[in-house]
Amino acid sequence: MIEINLKIIRDVFDKVLSGEMSREQASAQAYQWMEAADYDRLLYRPETDEDKIWQCILWVLGIDLLDSPTTYLHCEEDIIDARP
Repeated sequence: MIEINLKIIRDVFDKVLSGEMSREQASAQAYQWMEAADYDRLLYRPETDEDKIWQCILWVLGIDLLDSPTTYLHCEEDIIDARP
């Protein structure tokens, strides 16, 4: 089982913003969380935050989408605004 909470996701946002983690690495992490959820191996903590956590996972999954061959769809300001 994998436990997930908003702090863990917030840390991913912060690492992307600081350059410690690439957008592609963040998206791959979100994919792992989605895969765990598909197999009922993801524990939301607290359970009452499940919807918010899931929305953040989906957002991080698309953090590496490109708007053009050299430009990301989401700018740094978008990442800051989406940060939980």
